[in-house]
Amino acid sequence: ARQIITSSLQERFSIGQIWNAMWRSVRDAAALSTRQYYNNAKAARTIPKKIDKVLTNAINDSAFAPYDRIAATPPGAVLTLFRERFGIEDSTAGAQVRAKLAADAALAPRLEGSEFDNGRGFVRGVFYFLRQFTELDRVVLSSFDGLEFDALEPEWDENHVLGKICCSFADLYAFDGRTFGNKLLALLDVSHPSDEDLAHHAALARKYRAESGKWADESGWMGVLSESLVEGGVAVENARRIAGAILYPSDPEDVSRIVRCVPLPAGLCAIRVDYAHVYTDYIEKFDQLCVGDFAFSIPEEQLGPDGCDEDVVISVATENFDHLATLVSSSILRLISSNSCEKRSQLLALVAGKLLEEASLPNDNSVV
Repeated sequence: ARQIITSSLQERFSIGQIWNAMWRSVRDAAALSTRQYYNNAKAARTIPKKIDKVLTNAINDSAFAPYDRIAATPPGAVLTLFRERFGIEDSTAGAQVRAKLAADAALAPRLEGSEFDNGRGFVRGVFYFLRQFTELDRVVLSSFDGLEFDALEPEWDENHVLGKICCSFADLYAFDGRTFGNKLLALLDVSHPSDEDLAHHAALARKYRAESGKWADESGWMGVLSESLVEGGVAVENARRIAGAILYPSDPEDVSRIVRCVPLPAGLCAIRVDYAHVYTDYIEKFDQLCVGDFAFSIPEEQLGPDGCDEDVVISVATENFDHLATLVSSSILRLISSNSCEKRSQLLALVAGKLLEEASLPNDNSVV
């Protein structure tokens, strides 16, 4: 249905005409569902084909009318914007819309000598906190550049077990590691490394690389930060992980993991990231929930109606892997549909076998 509607909008019809075809098709399906050998599900499956038929018949029908907007359904904010900015109505044909937008885009100033397309990005995030919201949590949030909060404190459930803060920021790598590092050292009551310390570790790194032929951070920052973190009580094996997140770009998944490496109270237990970045020729997009040692690339709506992000977070926190498995498997099942129950069952059985094979392999930190 989405493909039919999208192609029809781009090639010929207006939004209003598409609404007309959709309304006719749903009306007919509703009437069909009341017949003796039909039900709601069977009738609903006729809708895409009906829409396609209505629009195909209307190609040469210049009198094909748009949806007749009634007073109870006034124009929304988006249509009002398009009307005022571009002169586009819901009765404007798709080809005309594309021409108007292309003409407006052509007016944009061109950057001379710049061939690299940085695109436009947006991240919608939700930070989850378990039972507490500490100073370390505040430091983490304050280290994201351009972070915009819906609220400065978590919104807790009725039992004050799980809280969340919704936010947005412009870049997936908005976490400012240097800012976090400076504030973390202050929280650990450790002095900031001196220039002499930095020079000493830079020399050690150069010597190590010359003798071993292996990579080393010759700036000295990795070594000096790791040493300072160990001085503040961080385990040696965790110090380099945190130093890496401080020195190099880190995404929210990295952030959720390094917090668990800091020997200070923290409530942050999970981060949901819905990320999109639009370039001229392609779009990057993913939706991921990072919780504990897991990263689930499952949109929250895919977990419903059986559960939501909160259920996943609590299941991981309480190590209720049986319930967690139910949520994950249910979301996978919703991704697969077929007109043949037999073929769907066959595919699911093969998928289950592949998953069992994967479960028997050594842990490679793979992402679900």
